[in-house]
Amino acid sequence: MNPAGTGAVPEVPRGRAKKFIVLATAGAFLDGYDIVLVSAAILLIKPAYHLGAHMTGFVTASTFIGMVIGALVFGSIADKVGRRKVFVADMILFIVAALVAGLAPNLGVLIAGRILTGVAIGMDYPAATSVIMELAGQRRRGGFGMIMQAAGFAGDLLAVIVGLVLYTYGGSAAWRWMLLSAIIPAAIVFLLRSGTPESPFWVASTLRSRADTGGGDVPAARRLGRYLDVLRPPYGKRALFVAAFWFLGNITGASLLLYAPTLALTGFGLQGSRSLWFSAGLNALYMTANILVAVYLIDRYGRRALTLVAWLSALVLTVILIGTLGGSIWPSMVLFALATVFVQAGIMGPAFPWSAELFPTRLRATGQGFATAGGKLGALLGTLFLPTILAAWGLRGVFTAVAVAFALGALLTFTLGTETAATTLHERDREDPAAVPDTTEVAASLPVQGD
Repeated sequence: MNPAGTGAVPEVPRGRAKKFIVLATAGAFLDGYDIVLVSAAILLIKPAYHLGAHMTGFVTASTFIGMVIGALVFGSIADKVGRRKVFVADMILFIVAALVAGLAPNLGVLIAGRILTGVAIGMDYPAATSVIMELAGQRRRGGFGMIMQAAGFAGDLLAVIVGLVLYTYGGSAAWRWMLLSAIIPAAIVFLLRSGTPESPFWVASTLRSRADTGGGDVPAARRLGRYLDVLRPPYGKRALFVAAFWFLGNITGASLLLYAPTLALTGFGLQGSRSLWFSAGLNALYMTANILVAVYLIDRYGRRALTLVAWLSALVLTVILIGTLGGSIWPSMVLFALATVFVQAGIMGPAFPWSAELFPTRLRATGQGFATAGGKLGALLGTLFLPTILAAWGLRGVFTAVAVAFALGALLTFTLGTETAATTLHERDREDPAAVPDTTEVAASLPVQGD
């Protein structure tokens, strides 16, 4: 991880690096676990508070409001104060938010708790993704980056199972236990993450900046500049691309994921617990597909080609799906599953490493924060309006809107996407207009070297 001649970033032993990468992905596991629990909980929250279509969409989407805030604000903070501080603090906020939502005395407090949960999740993505990219080796960087998505679906799968058990046996108040159950894995992750060191790339970058200023603090203009630098050349076009890419991927992927039980119930005719089992099967399929793409495809064929094929495949399958609606449910269910596999494993899986690789260490979490915020804004709009579209135009209207998003995603990737698989993080740092010279002396003193 330390190319000859740079001396800027200390080597983290392979075993320790993998351990830290796993701990970084734990936030994505919690994200998947918590958000998908809402897809089961909403089946009970809706009658408990007599929610209509608009309010059902808002309650489901409220978490994404917090995610947008958390990603935008704390992406830049992770570049300023370090990745570790952010992804330890977000676990504390996550636990508090789960308590607020699960014990909420009314709908307003429930929504507030879900927004706070979103802030904690939004905090985690930029910091955790940056850690993974900065610890993974060049040869397997894309595959390690995709672990975030696979871990999210592992959390999804567990959430569906827990939700199914509580939905079946927990009674009308089971939604509270669903939301409170997220505290257990969050507490475990917090304890494990508390002992992790800082990312060596971030430490070396910070020490180089201080050395460049004579050992003093980094000037305020340089620190504050990162909020705007991702919107300026040469990074403005990249920030626009990743935010739009994540927006289109999440407005389709997140909404279809969260409302899979609802679509199965109202569109495919699967009653009660069968709709939740359908969702569980989908999440197992998504997790498996992400692992296969991570191991065999992304580092061999690159990010751009893989995602372009996935956008087009999802588009074709969705158009065929629209034509099958109204007939036998099984062809429609199979086409739905295949189309969403391309979204979750071929589009949003590679999005994690791709967006992080487009920015230097100084701006990596900030850029990833823009990408995440764009994605969660898409998820917010998708989950907010899908029930309304479903009520007004049925499944055909939902999937027509989804097909349009897929077509736009393919066009965006073809016109603005640039391949990053062969670019090292050192090369990305050297192209940074605000880069400072490597200083081997300060890097050599970092405590993350060796065991």
